[in-house]
Amino acid sequence: METLQIHLGAPAWLVTVTRDDAYNSLLKIYAYADLDMDLSNMGTVLDLSNEELAKRTKKREALRVNVPGVCAWNFKNQLHAVIHGVIGWDTEFNRATKRNGYFGQCKGFALSVEEEQGRKALHTHFIVWVHRIEQAWKAMHSTSCN
Repeated sequence: METLQIHLGAPAWLVTVTRDDAYNSLLKIYAYADLDMDLSNMGTVLDLSNEELAKRTKKREALRVNVPGVCAWNFKNQLHAVIHGVIGWDTEFNRATKRNGYFGQCKGFALSVEEEQGRKALHTHFIVWVHRIEQAWKAMHSTSCN
């Protein structure tokens, strides 16, 4: 981290990415989980009692603990999408993407993956360096609500 700050200066952004495995439909598919959910008919979910909803929530929460490898694999895939699409970094060629990330043209980034507060769910903290941060700030604050 110190080397990055010496080389790139102070980071422009601190970004935290948190996912919720309990409500992740892909996780259920990857784990071949049958949670009695018909995702094609949301009307049935809206008609469930509070007791049935609580029962299904417990099943989803247990799934995260029972298949940690699937959760980690899914997390890695989603993290790659965030790095490429949001941060604007091409991990294959180790350089900024041709299109800027959400925060401007990325000069570099660092990340830390952590388990989230005893929930057994992963989350990530990024620090991001961007070129011409002043221009990015002006562009963000010059948009009109009119």
